Amino acid sequence: MKIVVNDQLLTNLSAPITFGELFSMIVAKPEFRTSVICRLCLDGAERELPNYDQPVPSADLAGEEISITMEDVTEVLRRTIHDGVEFLRLMREETNICVELFRSSQAAKANQTLWQVLEKVQMFLNYVKELVQFLATVSEDRQDLAQIEQLNDRVFHLIKSLLAAQEGHDFVYIADLLEFELAPLLAEWQTFLAALIEPAGAGEKA
Repeated sequence: MKIVVNDQLLTNLSAPITFGELFSMIVAKPEFRTSVICRLCLDGAERELPNYDQPVPSADLAGEEISITMEDVTEVLRRTIHDGVEFLRLMREETNICVELFRSSQAAKANQTLWQVLEKVQMFLNYVKELVQFLATVSEDRQDLAQIEQLNDRVFHLIKSLLAAQEGHDFVYIADLLEFELAPLLAEWQTFLAALIEPAGAGEKA
């Protein structure tokens, strides 16, 4: 079986080896020391990354060629953060729409929009969970991880308050929570994420 990394054929491989050992061999090369695996294909078909203790080749990875795409960690992080910042921008827009609906007493449409906002908040929390896992593997800056945890805690508390207010049909309070707590919190998230990849003082505009 051939193993190709960024169009380079790996040679002098002992077989069988585990996927973890293969990854260690790849990142030991100078050109891949600051890279992570972004894509793995078996005979041209994309596959999920195997567990680190899985042999290569194995029953799940049997074929003519394994092709691995490595990408610089900084570029992966930059793209991931950009996606998160853009998602937050869309969330803030939808939050503002929801506030206007509650303020104008359009309860039915406002509640429907609120559920859409909450669904997006949950999607964002899932994104943050994956981001934390990525940061933990590529960075030793625990201060960033601690700040993420603090922001997450505030989001969870706010979700509980919104659900309680909705159950009590307190639409004025819901609008206040969205306008004065959720929208600013999303803006904080934008600033924090942008600061991870931008030079000091050059963060994303709120």
